Amino acid sequence: MSDPSGSREVRREGRILHREMVQLGVLALVSVVAFLVTRAVAAGSREIALRDAEAWYRVGRRQLASGDLEGAVDSLRRAAARHRGEKTYGLALAEALTALHDYDSASQVLLNLRETEPDDPGIDLELARLAVRRQDFPGALKYYRQTLSADWPAEQIAARRDVRFELIAVLLERHQNERALSELMALDANLPDRASTLAKAATLFARAGDERRALAEFQRALRLAPDDRDVLAGAGRSAFELGEYETARAYLRRAPPGAAPETLETADLVVTGDPLAKRIGSAERGRRLADALAYATTRLSACADRTAGAASTGVAQALAREAQALQTHVKNRMTDQDTIEAGVELVSRMVHEATDVCGPATTRDRALVLIARRHGADAR
Repeated sequence: MSDPSGSREVRREGRILHREMVQLGVLALVSVVAFLVTRAVAAGSREIALRDAEAWYRVGRRQLASGDLEGAVDSLRRAAARHRGEKTYGLALAEALTALHDYDSASQVLLNLRETEPDDPGIDLELARLAVRRQDFPGALKYYRQTLSADWPAEQIAARRDVRFELIAVLLERHQNERALSELMALDANLPDRASTLAKAATLFARAGDERRALAEFQRALRLAPDDRDVLAGAGRSAFELGEYETARAYLRRAPPGAAPETLETADLVVTGDPLAKRIGSAERGRRLADALAYATTRLSACADRTAGAASTGVAQALAREAQALQTHVKNRMTDQDTIEAGVELVSRMVHEATDVCGPATTRDRALVLIARRHGADAR
């Protein structure tokens, strides 16, 4: 016979188990629903936060553009707080703080961004620019180097080149010409055949004191854009600094009229007034020397009249006597090489004396000194 009490116990345990399973199912369902609701709420909240961040960012940019720096900082802080780690908002906030001269806060914002994106060249570039603003030259150099050594995408090679140009300009402003030239040489090997880029490099070479390379780059640019008047002006100035006055004059005559008027005038006077120039006859040499002596004598005489009784008067008189003797040689057609060279050197001494005592130097004074210097006959 079966045991009724045992059957009842089994049925009771079965009901308990079923009830517990139902309860567990309900709890699981409630948990899933709660999770889904929580996730939906969180997603909705994040979407709202992102929309708010974008709205505050737009407001901040407008305020920054209008000059409301404090308002821009406040708005951009709100944008950055609602979307933490967003580079665009962080960079904009750093820009506003920099404009407000709050360099410490701007630096902290950028360094926080850098912790999340340590290899981003854009962040390092902004840190470099901020260091320049703070007069922190070692810091600027460090971050420019990190920017340039970063892994730039192929399509951003022009942007990377612009960063190097920027670094070179910073070095030149600090009178670090040797470092600037090293950077320029590294850059020069990969410059594209684009006139504007070559002219930019040429201008920096000139600022660094390497006029020879500057002229070479200007000439490369002119092969691509032969009528670019700004490049012509740059090439003319570099040729002038190198003492290539004929070349300088040729370029400057094609440049804009107001590009370098005094340089062009000086080059003209050197080319047309040099008694030792090649391929001119003895008569022309004599004429040019006589003209230079006459000018220097008049200049020195006018100066002596203004400083009558001064100690320099005796020097001026002695120079005038030398000039008179040379003029006699020229009139008698005694224009051998030694006489011409002595005359060029004497004119240089006369001009130096006049400018030292009466100054300032005129364009003709500078041209006569350059003629003497061109032939190693300058008195100084």
